[in-house]
Amino acid sequence: MTEIKLFGMALIIISAAAIGCIFADRAKREIKALSSLSRCLMVFESEIRYCNTPLREICARIYVSGELWSDFFGYVSEMLSENDPDAGTGIIWETGAGLFDAPRFLSAEDREEFLRFGNELGKNDRESELGRINMYIDHIKNRLSLLEKNINERVRLCRLLGVTAGVFITILMV
Repeated sequence: MTEIKLFGMALIIISAAAIGCIFADRAKREIKALSSLSRCLMVFESEIRYCNTPLREICARIYVSGELWSDFFGYVSEMLSENDPDAGTGIIWETGAGLFDAPRFLSAEDREEFLRFGNELGKNDRESELGRINMYIDHIKNRLSLLEKNINERVRLCRLLGVTAGVFITILMV
């Protein structure tokens, strides 16, 4: 009976440690998602500034780029092709954000900002659109620098909390 208890306690501690590692991995994926989104937005900015490319074509170009957000932008491009181009991107953007993994890697605040950006995309003149894109790129860069500065401590904390929670639960059960 004692071996079963020890085995159960070990499983609890290992499981809680694994949950801590999952949260640590999520922090790393958030940084990757924001970095990739920043690169995609730079494509938006350069295509609008220098080529005056329509939104549907910009999304199609990002789709073939192989970025983390490729599937999302492929969906947006496809939906813009099927629908009236003057209908706006808000609904398409929000629906796509629910279908693909990359937007799920964002924190709740960053996801709201992303949805707000997509809702207003294509509704302004060229200069206003460029200003919005540049402002959003700056926001993402600031957010990235903050996350990257704290990533090591955040990963260690998640792992430590996982192990500690497992030990705590084990002690409570004994």
